[in-house]
Amino acid sequence: MRLVERGLLLEEQKVLVVADLHIGYEFELTEAGVKIPSQTGGMKSRLIKMIREVKPEELIVLGDFKHNIPYVGTWEYEELERFVRDLPVRVTMIRGNHDVDLQSILHSETVRFGDPRGEIRGSVGLFHGHVWPKRELFKCKYLVMGHTHPAVLLKESLGLETRLSCFVQSRPIWSKLIERYPGELGSYNPELKVIILPSFNKLLGGTALNVEEPLGPLARRCLDIPNSEIILEDGTILGTLRHIREAAGSHSGGEDPEKMERGL
Repeated sequence: MRLVERGLLLEEQKVLVVADLHIGYEFELTEAGVKIPSQTGGMKSRLIKMIREVKPEELIVLGDFKHNIPYVGTWEYEELERFVRDLPVRVTMIRGNHDVDLQSILHSETVRFGDPRGEIRGSVGLFHGHVWPKRELFKCKYLVMGHTHPAVLLKESLGLETRLSCFVQSRPIWSKLIERYPGELGSYNPELKVIILPSFNKLLGGTALNVEEPLGPLARRCLDIPNSEIILEDGTILGTLRHIREAAGSHSGGEDPEKMERGL
C-alpha cells in the first residue's frame, strides 16, 4: 500500500481509498460570511487525475462524501450525482455521519453502498470512524479510517503557527478494545496497524492531534494516539506524536524530517 496525495492505494486489491470530501462545505462558510468559490470541480479533477495515474478497479470513499446535514439543497442533488457519474471507476460509498440520505441522492449504476460499520478488501478493513467498527475488521492486517481529519499544529521560531494535514499510523490498545467488545474478540490480529486518512477536502483545517483530541469512539478511546506515527501527504515522517509534542515543549527540532521520507 502507498500514499497517493491525500489518499491510499491498496496495490494488491487495486483499490484507491479517500475520505472526507465534505462536498458543499464552502456553502456553510458563505452563510457564515466567508465567500469561497465552489471547490467541487477542483476536488473532482484531483480525484480523476489520481484515478488515471494509479488505475484502480475500485474507489472507496470512507464517509462524509457530502457536508450538509440533514438538509440537502437542489444544487447538491445535481452536483453530487454529477460528481460520481464523471468518475472513471466504480465507487463504493461507506457512509459517514454527514451522509444522511445519500442513497436517495446517488442513483448512478457505478455506485454501491457498503456497510457503515466496515468493509474488508483482502487484508485491509475500512470504515469511516464515527461508529464502532464490526469485530471482523480487527482480524485484518490494516484498519483504515477517516472522520478525524488529522493534522499537526507546528510553531515556527517567530511564533507563526501552521496546521498541516497528515496521515496517522497507530495501534489499538487491546485491553480497552476487549472491554468494548466483551466476548466478541475471540480472534484478532495483535499486530494490526490503524491508518487514519487526512480529509480529501483541503478547506478543512483538521484536528491538530498534538493539541486536540481525535474524533470518533475508536480513535478517542482505544488507539495509542501519543505513540502514533505522523506522516505528511508527501510521505515525510515527522516522528511520533509524542516526539512532536516533546520537541515543541523543548524547542528542539529533533531529527531533520527531510531525512525521513518514505510511505506507509
